Amino acid sequence: MNEISEFLLDPSTEKFITTSQLVKDCIENDGFKQIATDSQDIPTTKTLAINIIKFFDEATKSSSVLPESQPVPLADIAKASYGLEACVKWDKHQQVFENNDWKILRPAVCGLMRKMMNKIHSDDLYVLATRGNVGHLLALLAWINLGTNYRVPDFGKQANPKDGSEDINLLYGFSKKNGYPSLIEFTNSIINGLLGASQAFFDTRQFCKMVMQLGRMINDGNLLLIESEKTPQVNPTKLADQLVRISNSLHLKQYREFDHNHSPDYVNPVAVTNLCSGLYIFFLKGILDWKNENHLKIAVKTASFIKKASTQPKADKHFIRECRVFLKQALNNVPQDSSQSFNEALNALNELKQRLY
Repeated sequence: MNEISEFLLDPSTEKFITTSQLVKDCIENDGFKQIATDSQDIPTTKTLAINIIKFFDEATKSSSVLPESQPVPLADIAKASYGLEACVKWDKHQQVFENNDWKILRPAVCGLMRKMMNKIHSDDLYVLATRGNVGHLLALLAWINLGTNYRVPDFGKQANPKDGSEDINLLYGFSKKNGYPSLIEFTNSIINGLLGASQAFFDTRQFCKMVMQLGRMINDGNLLLIESEKTPQVNPTKLADQLVRISNSLHLKQYREFDHNHSPDYVNPVAVTNLCSGLYIFFLKGILDWKNENHLKIAVKTASFIKKASTQPKADKHFIRECRVFLKQALNNVPQDSSQSFNEALNALNELKQRLY
């Protein structure tokens, strides 16, 4: 709250980005989560919620935050999306913002989103050729998917002016404006950036996160496989080709995370959970084909990852459930002579289940 107060006195892009990151870190902190569920600390969390509303509202109104003349790295805009996503998740789980709060909060969030979209578009920050890794695009995509599906009270012209007669999607109504893209066009550009990025800009964790995020959006109907003016879309052939390119690198042979060194036998169970959940959807929707040799190789490498991840301390019941669904799908679709890797992975899950129970 001190950082928010300082920002309100002297708003700037730098302070906005720093405070957005601090908001995320605070809300996701285990100690804060414990405080937020304690009835004695409700006044404190309510005060924080009020300050967050003021923070986003001022950031939207201030000409000193994300001005057109100032270059801003994609990494910094991604940090802003982290803060927005954390606040919406906080409200989703604990209903910290009251109906009337959204009178100010929704226009503020939408105004910020428009600023962020315009900055990325005008500076062509979708291009990854010289900009490191895809983590920033994945962060934006996760925020967009949450924001476009989260329902909040509508205080627009058609709603009841007293309390909002209907709910509306938080990120709604972003049409093409003054040469800047609509939210659907913006989302499509992010997806195309991910599908066109070199495998060198991914690590294993990010690849698995992309598979999960795109799979979830496709399964929920928020990402279509055909052209649409009302919903983002992804070209299934381009998606399959990118999956094959990345899986043919070392990413599914040895688990890698940027800035972390792991032993050759280490595989993060959360990443494998994400991978299995997304691949299941891709095979189910026909984006990947069990009869395609290159697509089958992705599944076989995933089975090897499942086996390794089953030995890790953080492998849990959710990991078992998601991996088992994928493995059963594989065993129902591959010939007997291709089933060994999947059976071995299933046995490893059974052994893990015995240890956990």
